[in-house]
Amino acid sequence: MAITITIQIRKGGTGKTALTYNLAAMLAMAGYKVLVIDLDGQGSLTIKYGISKEGSDKKCIAQLMMLVLTGEEIDYNEFIHHIDEHTDLIHGNNLSDGMIKVLAQSDEPVYVLTDAIAPLKDRYDYILIDNAPALNQMISNSFVASDQILMCVTPTGEAIDNIEDTLKLYRTLTRRANPNLRINGILYNMVDERTKDCRLWEDKIVETYPFIPVYDTAIPKSVKVNEGNNVNQPIVDYMEDNAVAVAYKSFFREFMDNPGVKI
Repeated sequence: MAITITIQIRKGGTGKTALTYNLAAMLAMAGYKVLVIDLDGQGSLTIKYGISKEGSDKKCIAQLMMLVLTGEEIDYNEFIHHIDEHTDLIHGNNLSDGMIKVLAQSDEPVYVLTDAIAPLKDRYDYILIDNAPALNQMISNSFVASDQILMCVTPTGEAIDNIEDTLKLYRTLTRRANPNLRINGILYNMVDERTKDCRLWEDKIVETYPFIPVYDTAIPKSVKVNEGNNVNQPIVDYMEDNAVAVAYKSFFREFMDNPGVKI
């Protein structure tokens, strides 16, 4: 039965998609079977895998969710891209933005993604969900369908409010919709440890949220991440000795020993 992890924070530009991409790659390298779901209407994760978010011969995640809503029969072969031996993808595109309005009119809007991926849980060891920088019905669906939330945060003043927004939604949804949802933790990403301001905000986040696990490893900034994007390879594979790749591997060792917490 797959462990489903949603990668989320409301702010854009914190590296959520790069984290999802590299985490999926490291899990696959370790021999795990991984399904990656691109829930972001921008389709950034889809593009990283070299797949056109509009011209694909497969159907997208929003179309899968729509079939769940209409109660139609689902052939999952129409949705799943086989990336490699251990990695599959259900791609995303701008139809996800339209799903937000559709879900708002549904009787039980937060359970649609849960129902959509339920038949797939036995096929995989991990399901990773990459989310848009938002708090909306799609994010609620992602939380309810998941076992854990991994917050990808750049340590700035905005991060305090962004984490609090995530926790508010978490508390709302764990009251009834998904009481077993856990917080995996906070990963500092795109970090410049040379700056005093960065270190101050890291300390402030820990002080404000002492009950949330924070990874010891922080992922530094590097232009090499974008170079990997140009050849559709995660940096842990493309340039494994780079400081970012080394940091990701250190994070991965912590990740595998982290069951998360309920708060």
